[in-house]
Amino acid sequence: MISIFGPDGSGKSTHVQLLVQSLRAQGLRIKRTWIRSPHTLAFILSQIMVRLGLYRVATNPAGMMVKIPAINGNSTTRSIWALLELLSVMPLVLLRIYLPMWRGYMIVSDRSLVDTVVTIAYFIGDKDFVTGRTARLLLHLIPKCAVFIDLDSDYATILTRRGKTAEPQEFIEFQRTAYTKLSKIIAAEIIDTSRLSIEQTSERIRTMISSFPCQIRRRDNMVQLTKKCIVEEEKTRCPERIVPGHVDTDVEAEHISRYLFAREIATGKVLDLGCGAGYGTRILSEAKSDQAIGLDLDHDSLAHGVTFYSNEKTDFIQADASMLPFKDEAFDCVVGFEVIEHVSDPTRALSELRRILKYSGRVILSTPNKLLTSPFSKKPFNPYHKTEWSTRDFLQLVQNGFRLETIYAQSWGNKFLTPARITLRHILTRYLHLNLLKKHTGRINPTRYVVTKYKPRILRSPTVVIVIARKRIST
Repeated sequence: MISIFGPDGSGKSTHVQLLVQSLRAQGLRIKRTWIRSPHTLAFILSQIMVRLGLYRVATNPAGMMVKIPAINGNSTTRSIWALLELLSVMPLVLLRIYLPMWRGYMIVSDRSLVDTVVTIAYFIGDKDFVTGRTARLLLHLIPKCAVFIDLDSDYATILTRRGKTAEPQEFIEFQRTAYTKLSKIIAAEIIDTSRLSIEQTSERIRTMISSFPCQIRRRDNMVQLTKKCIVEEEKTRCPERIVPGHVDTDVEAEHISRYLFAREIATGKVLDLGCGAGYGTRILSEAKSDQAIGLDLDHDSLAHGVTFYSNEKTDFIQADASMLPFKDEAFDCVVGFEVIEHVSDPTRALSELRRILKYSGRVILSTPNKLLTSPFSKKPFNPYHKTEWSTRDFLQLVQNGFRLETIYAQSWGNKFLTPARITLRHILTRYLHLNLLKKHTGRINPTRYVVTKYKPRILRSPTVVIVIARKRIST
């Protein structure tokens, strides 16, 4: 899907038409869509409000008046209107976007859900709406494999292009501000058309689309969007590779909390197994440890750790968890957070940990609880996980070579509601290709995901299980 948006008069319709003609000339099946607020029920209600005189007026320099329904009252009215718009647009999304995509069409849109979010924000008079919960729900309806292009233009240029039919300046400036905010959220490419000709703008759009990771392929006159780009995009944003400042704040806080917890326990020479970007290795080196060594299989992640998280007490090594390049009894403590589920042979990996750990040393391991993260499925929902275990099965696995000392838990969830929510999310992401990944949204709060001692509960279960164990001595 290609979504071109921007303030009215910036050239959206013109360039969408040119793009559609260009793609169709290549033999591609293209469907041009138009989705803009207000929709269906919301549109009917807005017309009734105007007829009843419940509107405010905005005027352009030529004196043309635009009647806007007076919805910018109390917070309850604004929330109801936003919810009504959300419910009204969902059938249109299915009919105008997903149904044509399932039939093999490529979607090109110049009035889409991005425009819907901006128009709702203007109607209710709330600039912050574009970053709110309802706006995020609307944006999640957009297919994953989509490219966004924001055509911007100053009001003087728009007035020259549209003359007496130009929208009021107040509305255009509101649109420009809102579209700029949204462009940052959805990583849209921005083109300022104020000083570009139609040909120059069109050429830039074609260049951007040609460099987009989703390649457009021809096969029996059917358009297929390769999903390889989705995998590549998720690899950079997926929680499996945490890079502080570049992932959802909740995910980052959850991971950092575990390392802050381990920092108070780990002493002596510490191994950070599956260190990833290296932030955890740095945390482990800042307290009681004499040395913290980060180990990972991925070279790029280790390079990031060396660049941003190294100090005089850290070192980074590339190796496989199943074949550790260390002597027997080399470490006082081994920390392995969210690693064991990625290993092809977890039993062998645990055997290696037992080998390199001193008799008096500890191992601190964590893994997601399958009953919440991959419910009702033998195969993990997370494509990067080889195996997942329930709390009980994970404890049995660890006990094969270690003596359990303490069991901890993190991020508790309802045993019934959480599996249902996770399953629904999995279906929407995998089969409908909805983009439910969140980005970094501000300051993190590790205390929200504090690690607590595990106690079985009737209605709740931990999302992450953490164990502290000592080496079991063979007799």
